[in-house]
Amino acid sequence: MGLDLHPIPSYPMGSFKKMSHPIHGMGWDGMGWDCPIPFGALVHSIIHNQLSAPPFENLIKNGFIQARITNETIGQIEKPKDICFKFYDLYCSSQDCDERTLLKCAWCKNTLCYYHLIEDLHLHL
Repeated sequence: MGLDLHPIPSYPMGSFKKMSHPIHGMGWDGMGWDCPIPFGALVHSIIHNQLSAPPFENLIKNGFIQARITNETIGQIEKPKDICFKFYDLYCSSQDCDERTLLKCAWCKNTLCYYHLIEDLHLHL
């Protein structure tokens, strides 16, 4: 199978890359947090978890359709920028937190700051 027919370089990975830029851009150095897991692995886990949410089901399927692995018919494709980065709450929705929002969770719709997303490791399992 040629690279052009593989689903990985298609839609899901492009979304993964676009989603990682704002999170990596926040930086981790100097945060004063002693992390036993490399920062990149944490970010990778959070993004994977977000892209596994129900709103992105058609996004993942579309990668396989574009690669001509399946000819399944799907509905509207939701993009991470519209689900996770389009929010109207400028501040974190966690109790007693007044930090700026970094991302809106695709699972629970809570707006999360850097701390509550990454350091507190906001995952839905």
